[in-house]
Amino acid sequence: MRRLEGTQGARLPFWSPDGRYIAFFTLTELKTVSVADGSVRSICGVANAMGGAWSGTGAIVFAPVGDGPLYRVSLRDPKPEPVTELNLC
Repeated sequence: MRRLEGTQGARLPFWSPDGRYIAFFTLTELKTVSVADGSVRSICGVANAMGGAWSGTGAIVFAPVGDGPLYRVSLRDPKPEPVTELNLC
């Protein structure tokens, strides 16, 4: 086991499908870290994230809040877009 620098405050981690990266949330961002070289990349702003998953197509789907839609972000175009809609009626 080794420490991955730049991941202080990381929470709710999950692996990339190929196992080369770990995505994680901080209090304000979604980030990835390379397992090979430890480089950290900020993907997008997210406050109060509830978890995420990395698809085989390279998209990350995450829940920015517990009572809202799921969002998808691509690493090529890191602009989060909603992919679900909740009917809270």
